[in-house]
Amino acid sequence: MKMTRKNNSRGKKKALLLVLLLVICVVATASWLYATDQWPFTHSNTSSGDTSSELSTNTKTETNVNNAEKEAYVNQSKKPETAPKPVEPPTSPDTITLSAEKTGSDVVISTKLIGYAAGTCDVSISNSTKTYQNTADILYQPEYSTCAGFTVPYSQLGSGNWKITLTVTPDGGSSVVKIITAEIP
Repeated sequence: MKMTRKNNSRGKKKALLLVLLLVICVVATASWLYATDQWPFTHSNTSSGDTSSELSTNTKTETNVNNAEKEAYVNQSKKPETAPKPVEPPTSPDTITLSAEKTGSDVVISTKLIGYAAGTCDVSISNSTKTYQNTADILYQPEYSTCAGFTVPYSQLGSGNWKITLTVTPDGGSSVVKIITAEIP
């Protein structure tokens, strides 16, 4: 008995050509997206209008997003060499945004410093007769800088109205003081 084999060579060639064209299209599209800095290679956009609810959300986002960066910076042995120096360091407390938020067994003090490239942050917190003090370097970021991190153990000061005094001393400038009262449950 003689068996005949059907010749599918032409169908296989078409399928292979179709797959090859599809791969070329995907690679070309990905290359174009990468070259033009398009999705998925872009950074997230930030909104330009701030309201009080957006500030609260931004503070929470800053706390969550920047904690890893702040820890890495604190663990470094030297300051970044590429931080640009502002022409005139800020002199107004309006250039400082300060907030406190209880997260588990700690209270995270969040800062947003406009116009500061390098320097130090000194925080002093009091609640009744209890006090807390700490110093951190300014962590430069292009949009705004922050203090390298203040996480206060909740048990150290307890609940109540915390008076938080932040003194920011930019390199080459005078100290700027921002004071807030934060209700910590």
